[in-house]
Amino acid sequence: MNIDLRDWFAGLAMQSFLNQSHTGVIGKEAYMLADLMLEARIISIHEKNKDTIHLMYLDKRSINVLKAHGVFRISDLLNMTFTDLMKIPNCGSYTAKKIRQEVHKLGYKLKGEQ
Repeated sequence: MNIDLRDWFAGLAMQSFLNQSHTGVIGKEAYMLADLMLEARIISIHEKNKDTIHLMYLDKRSINVLKAHGVFRISDLLNMTFTDLMKIPNCGSYTAKKIRQEVHKLGYKLKGEQ
C-alpha cells in the first residue's frame, strides 16, 4: 500500500482531531484539511521559486558560475554591480553581459545602474 503526501497530511489531521476529542465525520474533515495543507504547500513552493535564477534564460555554465559564488536568487543579483559580476571567478565580460541582459529582460537593473 502506497501512502502519498495527502494521506500523510490527512493522518496528521486525524490525530489532531482525535486528540481534541472531535466527533463527527473525522475522516472527511481530515482529508479536507489535508487538501488545504497541500494547497498551502504548493503556494509556498511557488513563492519560494519565483525569485530563482533558473527563471532566467541563461546557459548551464552561467548558472553554475553564479551558484558557485552563492548567487541563487535574482534578488541576490540585484544587490551586485556589473563590476561585482566581473569579479566572480570564471565570469568574464561575455558571461557578465549575458547575465545583465537577462536581468534587464525581467525588468530589473543591477545595483548602480540607472
